[in-house]
Amino acid sequence: MFQVDNFISFHDLTPEAHFLWASSSITTCLGYEPEEIVDTPAYTVIHPDDISYVKVSHQENMMNEMVGTQIALRFKAKDGSWVPCMALFSLCYDYIVTCSTVIAQTDGTSKSVPF
Repeated sequence: MFQVDNFISFHDLTPEAHFLWASSSITTCLGYEPEEIVDTPAYTVIHPDDISYVKVSHQENMMNEMVGTQIALRFKAKDGSWVPCMALFSLCYDYIVTCSTVIAQTDGTSKSVPF
């Protein structure tokens, strides 16, 4: 059976990067229904140890209107667990588009994620 391991989300251009929309696959990846994550600031579901790194990348992308950046980070799932992901985000007109892919687990252990 095919297992979805990524989700797409749109975020506003505020410093908090509120979710404007999320694909239905966010439910499989993080446990949230798309409508319950809308209007949530992205930083509330990012691991506290990853926030400073993500904010620097976010600010650089906004200031320089970068086409795409890939970063490793951990999202808080609805059940409270942390899900390691690789996120590719891009500035697109009036919003940020993000595709986040869950980093696969093999042999019961997560792949190493550089932070």
